[in-house]
Amino acid sequence: MDDSILNGSWFRRNFPKVPAESRSSFFRETGRENLLRLQLLSGILVIIACGFLLFKMPYVNKLITVLFALIAILAFMVSRLSVIKDPKKILVQRLPVMVFGLALIWWSAVISRVDPLQIGHSSYYLLSLFVVFALFVTSAIETFILVINGIAGFYLFIVTGVEEISFAESVGYLFFIGTTLVIASILYHTRLVNFLNWENISTMNQSLKWEVIMHNSTLKELEAAKNDLDRQVIEKTRHLRETNQKLQEEIAERNYSDKIKGILYRISGYVNLNNDLKEVFPYIQEQLSQILDVSNLMIGIYDPVTQEVIPAYQVDPNGKLERYRLGRSLSSYIIRNRKSLLVDRKGIHELVAKGEIESIGVPADSWLGVPLMVETRIVGILMVQSFDQNCAYDRSDLQLLEYVGEHLALAIDRHETQKKLIQAKDQAEESDRLKSSFLANLSHEVRTPMNAIVGFTELLSESDLEATERTFYSSQILENGHKLLNTLTNMVELAKIHARQMSFEIKEVRVGDALSRQIAEFDKLKSLYNKPSLEIVRYCESDIAETLFAADPLRFDQLFICIAENAVKFTHQGTIELGCQKFDSRNHLFWIKDTGIGMSDKELHQVFNWFTKGEKASEKLYRGTGLGLTIAKLLVESMKGKIWVESEPEKGSCFYFTLPSASGPTIKMVPNLSIKAKDSGPATAASAG
Repeated sequence: MDDSILNGSWFRRNFPKVPAESRSSFFRETGRENLLRLQLLSGILVIIACGFLLFKMPYVNKLITVLFALIAILAFMVSRLSVIKDPKKILVQRLPVMVFGLALIWWSAVISRVDPLQIGHSSYYLLSLFVVFALFVTSAIETFILVINGIAGFYLFIVTGVEEISFAESVGYLFFIGTTLVIASILYHTRLVNFLNWENISTMNQSLKWEVIMHNSTLKELEAAKNDLDRQVIEKTRHLRETNQKLQEEIAERNYSDKIKGILYRISGYVNLNNDLKEVFPYIQEQLSQILDVSNLMIGIYDPVTQEVIPAYQVDPNGKLERYRLGRSLSSYIIRNRKSLLVDRKGIHELVAKGEIESIGVPADSWLGVPLMVETRIVGILMVQSFDQNCAYDRSDLQLLEYVGEHLALAIDRHETQKKLIQAKDQAEESDRLKSSFLANLSHEVRTPMNAIVGFTELLSESDLEATERTFYSSQILENGHKLLNTLTNMVELAKIHARQMSFEIKEVRVGDALSRQIAEFDKLKSLYNKPSLEIVRYCESDIAETLFAADPLRFDQLFICIAENAVKFTHQGTIELGCQKFDSRNHLFWIKDTGIGMSDKELHQVFNWFTKGEKASEKLYRGTGLGLTIAKLLVESMKGKIWVESEPEKGSCFYFTLPSASGPTIKMVPNLSIKAKDSGPATAASAG
């Protein structure tokens, strides 16, 4: 039972029934194979039929053979055409095979009657059946038709004249037919199984292909999704990075802004509470160093009168700057244009190329300067420069320095104002002191000669005076009258100068004429002070004597007398030299040099002050008002000149003063003057007078 089950399962497994859905495709596929086999078989049989006809086989029906050859040719052509055209209907594919199979069976029956090859009557017929059933794949209906046709044909030809076939031959013939059917069935089912396997494989392949396509599509979708996700991740990451960077920049800017605010708050507070610039400047530099490169910094104070910049504070590893006049430097460019400037090395070269500035030294990699202004008035300049490319200044640094510059300008202006107030206070106190001293000296200097005049006048009224006594009394009256007049004149002149009521008529004066007049005045002073032994020396080269200087002739003579009187008064013996020399291209230099008692350092610092006398001024020989040199200084300055002095105790003194040159013939410059041509503020030395 188990074997029968196994055999049944084997039969079902190996010979399955063609499914309805697969039958059409199976018969179409096998029909195509049949057509290909039909082409081969029909070709062979045409050749065989032609051979029969050519070799004139006996007893072969030529008409049937020709007819069969034509059928074979027709079958070949139809099969060939069907293979090429691939008809849609299955019947068109299978009909040529059935027609050719029937024709082959009947032709073999005809050939079997004559037996041309002497192989037996049934051999031809059996061979044709075997070929048809073994070579072609036929359905059950087609096989049944072929079998019935073969049996009918076989017995038909036996009846029509073929030798009688025995019963044994008939049984053998039927057995052969059955065997042929079994072989055909086995071949059929084998092809069916192969076809079904191919169908399954094809279906599986299609399914696999579809799955592969779907898989690839899914992979592509996944890849696209992954790429999209990666893109989103990248975009999100970039966005987060940018956001983070912006946040960090905002934090850095906020911290920087807070730092700047703190620095500015501290600077403004310190500047407002401290008036000492010596402490303010270092503090500003210290605060700015927290955010700027201030290794090269300069704060300068601008003097609009002299147009000079005075470096008040510097941090420069290459050396210190001295005060300088406005020229074609970067700082001068800022002061002239009254605006801030931020340039790099390239910008500096461009300004040099345009002729705006001159190249001085090695240009900085970054240069920043701001003018210090109070309203529209420039009081100074603040500038920094960097020689490090990594520490270049930018617009924010410029704004910071401009803000600091506003406070710094106010501090400098406040300091200058305070300084002027202190000077005004000192001047007021000095003026008050001078007024008191003036009144005291006026009382003394007026009463003393007045007492002498009154006393000697009373003595002259006595009748018993001798001639010598009368002469002496008269000379004393005259001398004291001259002193009184000189004192009153000096006081009036001093008051006029201070009240700006003294007029000056500036003219072109010839140097030789001016010095000649002073020689005559010296003779009068020698006679007045009874010093006939003093030698007066004039030093002036001929080309200098012909030059002109600008001065008021009357005030020039007055100036010379004020200095000359001191020289005669304080010189016992020796010489007094007066001379003139070219000082520079715009000024003449005059001097009066004596060999008198000289002055100490203490006297040098106050020689031009009001009512200032030398240490020996209490002696009768050196008495005076102490106003002569003060008047001389004011006269020189009123005529746009400068005055100073050099002196040594017991060796004499030399007073120098300059006056502007006027137009005249060109003269040569004389070098190596033994003169300290310094800017004259107050003089540094003088004889008491």
